[in-house]
Amino acid sequence: MNGTNLLVLGTTLASAGVGLWLVAWALAHITSPEETTNANPTPIVPIPPAEEPKSESGVLVVTEGGKVAYIDSQAREMLNLSTAGLPSLDYLLEHTHPEEELLKLCNSPGRATITVGSTPVEATSYAVPYGGATAMLITLRPLESLTEEQTSFGATIQTLNLFAELTQSVSKELDIEKVMHALARAVNRVIQSDAVRISLLDEEGLLHPYVFHGSPGKVYEARAIPPHPPTSGLAQHVLTTKKPLLIPDVQNLPKEFKDNPPHQPRGTYLGVPMLIGDEVIGLIEVGNAEANAFSGVQVEFLTLLANMAGASVRNAHIFTETQKRLRELQSLTDLAAAVSGSKELHTLVQKILESIRPLTKAEIIGLILYDETHRDLIAQKPFFGLPESIIANYRGHVASGSKAEAIIQSRQPIVIESNAPEDERVKALGFANFYLAASIDATVLYPLHSGQRFLGYLQIANTPDRPPFTEEEQKVVALAASQVAPLLENAVLFQQARERARRAEALRRVASLAASSASADEILKFSVLDLAHLLNVEKAAVRLLDEESHRLTPHLPSLVGIPEEAAKKLGKSSTQHSDFTSTVPYTGKAIISKNIQTDENLPQVYRKLLQNFPEVKSVLIVPLKTEQNSLGEILFLSEQEERFDENDLKLVSATAAQIALSLERQRLLSESDISLRRRVEELST
Repeated sequence: MNGTNLLVLGTTLASAGVGLWLVAWALAHITSPEETTNANPTPIVPIPPAEEPKSESGVLVVTEGGKVAYIDSQAREMLNLSTAGLPSLDYLLEHTHPEEELLKLCNSPGRATITVGSTPVEATSYAVPYGGATAMLITLRPLESLTEEQTSFGATIQTLNLFAELTQSVSKELDIEKVMHALARAVNRVIQSDAVRISLLDEEGLLHPYVFHGSPGKVYEARAIPPHPPTSGLAQHVLTTKKPLLIPDVQNLPKEFKDNPPHQPRGTYLGVPMLIGDEVIGLIEVGNAEANAFSGVQVEFLTLLANMAGASVRNAHIFTETQKRLRELQSLTDLAAAVSGSKELHTLVQKILESIRPLTKAEIIGLILYDETHRDLIAQKPFFGLPESIIANYRGHVASGSKAEAIIQSRQPIVIESNAPEDERVKALGFANFYLAASIDATVLYPLHSGQRFLGYLQIANTPDRPPFTEEEQKVVALAASQVAPLLENAVLFQQARERARRAEALRRVASLAASSASADEILKFSVLDLAHLLNVEKAAVRLLDEESHRLTPHLPSLVGIPEEAAKKLGKSSTQHSDFTSTVPYTGKAIISKNIQTDENLPQVYRKLLQNFPEVKSVLIVPLKTEQNSLGEILFLSEQEERFDENDLKLVSATAAQIALSLERQRLLSESDISLRRRVEELST
């Protein structure tokens, strides 16, 4: 047996002897059961410090009821107890980490590595007789004294047990975030720190940091930071030299580090590299708000722990990245499988969003499709993360030659990391008010293109990360968008074909109705209702010229979305008034106003009329006329701006002409009937 082993064995035997002597000494001062009859045991009265044996280990006795019966001066010093009384068990638990380990020791004999106050210790509990029952005598042996008294960490069974326990807690996890949490807890079990920063070094020289904050011995908050080059001269020094670096007081930095200080403003800094062989894979940085908080022992401890945990950290990182790629591939596979064969746009949109959701942490995900006919960008349902009221009004208009058209033609994604409502691109697309109402702060809009055709945007918004969208996340979602576009184009084409068929059917019904023997009221009522549904407008009305009263009066049976009691708001315009010359029945020309608030060309007579409907934003008015006569007008009122275009005008004008011919034919037939009856009456007379 060599000298080192003899020294270790001798020290271990001596420590065990001191522990047994302490047990015997404590038992001798506990009241025996014979001295008390039918009474609770009397608490131990600590002997004066001068009479206590000289030892760095602390001793305390806890009874079955959880009452502290004895605590010596060393344990008091560890717990920072200033009063002479006995502390409560709650106080012990509050100043011990992990507290569940101390609870186990109070319940049954055992051994654990814990932190008492700010001192890492090996705690051992023994069951001893006490007052006719059993109490637990717990010895607290500082780990620092173990290390300094002996040659190295690896030279003691206690230290080996500690590292075996810590290494096992780190290596049993596979997810990188869980490994980082376990490693941070392992560091904090012995090194008292206010912050732990564990960073992985990638092939490009970027650090992937995980920052943990906590009270002494406890980790209670963690956050991942996007990759970045080493920003601290201290971290760069550790990575370059591959050696630990201890700065007792960062406010008195060595000269070479003053130009690039660490992240913490004051206190003690300790950084050690994580090595696999001679390769640096990252580093662990520990900070404490107090100066001179770490010793050489803790540097050695952290160095050994970093080297032992290095392989586990790298394996977990590889495993996590592999799992992430598998999830991405699976989501993209599910996306292609889910949308194949789907023709209903609503169903397709839902399947697309459900497949993309696992690829991002965004709280809001949705599709905004481009309506080529009306040049509108329209949010589609469902839109994950947005309420129905916002989705219903989430749209923008792309005017020809506008900035919005230039943005679309650029084919570039719109990436906004904060304050989205104030972004000029968002304002140009007309989304600013919706973003403000929906509290959208950060967003990315990925353009959807199939060949040269623009289909719309895939939008993700509001992630918990800062910055909100990593480059990797953007690449994955952009890949998903590129796969979505061709599939989405088929559904859009199918929907457009169905819309054209629906329009053709509506026109056929109107034409059939106009050619039928239906009454004028029936023709107007059902024709206007079909057209309103076809144009997807909220309100529609017909005003007819009354030749007897010389007024334009509302036709009550054909009102759509306007109660009869509100029909008076449509007014009764006199044909004798000067304003009548600017009306559609007089000019015979249709009017489209895409925004009645800003349209300077809207005649004053209609501006006054529409003031009675403040919710209306745009209007389409077409004449009811034949070649010889003007019969009136049809008004379509929308609560959305930019709702009508030239295609709508052509459709409604052609239909209105058919309705006018039918009304004129019925008028002529009615006049013929009246004339015939009069002639018959004359002949009979």
